[in-house]
Amino acid sequence: MAAVAASVVTGVVSLAAIGGGLLTSRMNTKAMRQQALDQSVAEHAHWLRDRRADACLHFLQQATKTLLKLDEVETRVDAVRADRDASTRARIDLHDGTRDVLCGGMTEDVAALDNTVAR
Repeated sequence: MAAVAASVVTGVVSLAAIGGGLLTSRMNTKAMRQQALDQSVAEHAHWLRDRRADACLHFLQQATKTLLKLDEVETRVDAVRADRDASTRARIDLHDGTRDVLCGGMTEDVAALDNTVAR
């Protein structure tokens, strides 16, 4: 009888150990999955921060280029205003050059700035 009781106790303890092992294994697997998920979220946030920094840098570069072009146009307009004694041909040339900068360069720069903002 004692041998039967000892074997039953041994069987129950063995089943408890197996159940504990399975529970521990499941908990470890769940913790590893959560760690991988947390890491992927952190990596994505870092990647997104880098993309935003790049977009901000491109925006600032394009905005600087556009502002420099605008400054060039303002300088040309001031030259046309200041040079009232110049010949009509010289004033027309200044006007045409300013118009070309406005219509050509500024349109391209503003479009590039819009694309940078959209990106």
